Amino acid sequence: MIAGAAVAIALVVLWLSFAPTHLGGDAIYVVTSGISMEPLFHTGDLAILRPDPPYHVGEIVGYLAPRIGIVLHRIIGVANGHFVMKGDNNHFIDPYRPLPSDVVGRLWLHVPKVGRLITTPARRELVAITVSAALVGMMSVPAARRRRRGRSGAPGHGAVSTRSGRSRQPRRSGRAATSVLGLPGQVVASIASILALASLFLGAVAFTHRTTTTATQKFSYRQVGSWTYRAPARGDVYGGGAATTGQPVFSKVAPVIHVRFAYRFDALSSPGASGHGRLSVLLSSPDGWSRTIITGTDSSFSNGALVLRTTVDLRSIESLVTSIQAQTGQTTSTVGTYVITVQAEVDAHGVIEAVAPVRATFDPGLGFTLLGGAAQLDLGQGVGAPISEAQVLGPSANGTVSVPAESKAVLSLLGSHPSVLAARRVAEWGLAAAVVLLLLLGLARLLAARADEVDRIAARYRSLLLGVEQLDGRVEEGAVRVTSIDDLANVAAHEGRMILYGDVGASRRYVVKGDALTYEYVVSLGSRVRRGDGKMSYVSDAGPSSAPTTSTGVAGPESANLDGGST
Repeated sequence: MIAGAAVAIALVVLWLSFAPTHLGGDAIYVVTSGISMEPLFHTGDLAILRPDPPYHVGEIVGYLAPRIGIVLHRIIGVANGHFVMKGDNNHFIDPYRPLPSDVVGRLWLHVPKVGRLITTPARRELVAITVSAALVGMMSVPAARRRRRGRSGAPGHGAVSTRSGRSRQPRRSGRAATSVLGLPGQVVASIASILALASLFLGAVAFTHRTTTTATQKFSYRQVGSWTYRAPARGDVYGGGAATTGQPVFSKVAPVIHVRFAYRFDALSSPGASGHGRLSVLLSSPDGWSRTIITGTDSSFSNGALVLRTTVDLRSIESLVTSIQAQTGQTTSTVGTYVITVQAEVDAHGVIEAVAPVRATFDPGLGFTLLGGAAQLDLGQGVGAPISEAQVLGPSANGTVSVPAESKAVLSLLGSHPSVLAARRVAEWGLAAAVVLLLLLGLARLLAARADEVDRIAARYRSLLLGVEQLDGRVEEGAVRVTSIDDLANVAAHEGRMILYGDVGASRRYVVKGDALTYEYVVSLGSRVRRGDGKMSYVSDAGPSSAPTTSTGVAGPESANLDGGST
């Protein structure tokens, strides 16, 4: 028990000294890099810091520098409440002067080159496995303890002693405190140790990883438009009395074109974008000249859909072109054909799947080429210079929005992928269960240590014991006395015999009769006497009696009289 308490105290001291901050301790582990602190520190060294204000000039401390992290340098001065820092190998002072609150800790321990072992998660796991294996090895090798029982002047080997001369009674402590627990106690101790080591390993891995991981999550959306137009016409040039989408419009019979643009914002799980849009009419020439004829007014929308309308007066535009040519002296043959463009401008904004805000613009155009008194659909004015009528009349644009998203971080252990948070909980509960088992085992050992050795022997070796009412005194002459009941049990197993026991005077004797020798183990009953009701009770310990008496009704699993005598 003393050794167990010492181990527990040592573990507590180690924990308080070396537990990192994310495990509830005060130690801050820093792996050094660079040459600023040479020759004391080199790249890959491990520095352990501990918070211990106040800090003084000349001390090596770690402080948090913006956009860098922890910097390990020496305090060389104090100015206006800020520390002046400098690396031992630098010829300049640090540009950042930390406040005392920026200092995370003073250098407590420096271990050269060890930091290289824990620079990556894979190496941290390897170190954890190695340490766990070492602990298993340490716990699997029991301390070599030999309890020597027997007389003064007994043989130095200490395994057995003869009965010649005066003898002292065996000590009533030692392995009996453990042996009373037997195989179940050993199994419980093994389970608790394995559970504790497994939990410590899992905890070491889980608590050195973040519970969440930040990744960029992309959300897609699509903007779709649809152009249609209609120009009422006189006469029977057009069936149905109007020029419709895709047909050329002759200004002489259909002077006004009614243009319609339908817009839709599509995104998965989006309640509908909001925004505004308008249509404008522009006139341009191939030489780069352009003029806005109609500037539309904004129309708002809130359900992800918008419809815009405008009109194009072909006769007015043809008159404008004639006036421009007259003023500039330019003709169609010199500048090329003029183009009427109905330009859409849509601004949309919304939230995709309630997490991704998006702002998007959409500005397709519908063009008509003026040629010979007709407005012909221009297939070169759509988005990205489409070459088909369908692309011009049905423009679309795809977009994505990226947002940082946190998700549960997972581990990769023995083919499984538990979350870091779940692994931490399992480690905590496993360690708690191991502690409870060890406490219960310690309590059982404590109770066993206080129990009478006779009861402990009966509990452990019940199947090997055979109680007798009277032991033959001649058996004891020349018997080999072993130092522990465990040794006697080993002899019984080797000889294939039962362990006979009975009370002689103030001692209980356990005997194994071999083919050549007789072996015995003696326990002092001390204050153990029989009450009138046949049960044992305790009185003052007067020591062993010198008069050989024979007790009757010995408590035990079985009773027999080997000599045929009566009690």
